[in-house]
Amino acid sequence: MPTLSNDHAEERLQACRLPAMQATLDRLTGAGEVVSTIVLYDNETPAAPAAVALVAIPLTAAVGTINVDNTDPQNPTITLVVTAPREALVTGADPSTGTVPLGATVFDPAGVRVMDLTVSLTGAGGEVQMEPNVEEGGLPVVRLFNGSLARLTSISFGG
Repeated sequence: MPTLSNDHAEERLQACRLPAMQATLDRLTGAGEVVSTIVLYDNETPAAPAAVALVAIPLTAAVGTINVDNTDPQNPTITLVVTAPREALVTGADPSTGTVPLGATVFDPAGVRVMDLTVSLTGAGGEVQMEPNVEEGGLPVVRLFNGSLARLTSISFGG
């Protein structure tokens, strides 16, 4: 078996990323009216037994695009950018105080879990970033309230 140079091994690794992202996009793309969904939860680990689904936001059948940024040839960035904005009515928040979303799960059109994502304020590094809507203890916070709309303006994740 040949021994690859570090540079060539990295080139091979980068070459695998684009088909992997295409496989994710293909999994999320529905046929006809069937769509993928992203569900926001009150828990950083959405699969936890006590996690409460706050809102299920449908994604369009043409869920997004793959973006390849080759501006840095040593470290190209490949991201799947979800088509937005998408929104849905919040129904699972605490009725009296609202609830802070902490995690999310993406489900394919068949309802099968595809991936879990982190949720944060815009600019704070989560895969799902949301604009703050309240201030608590002098800090901006996203708090979802039943009957309000949760809107996703963009979601991107690398692979």
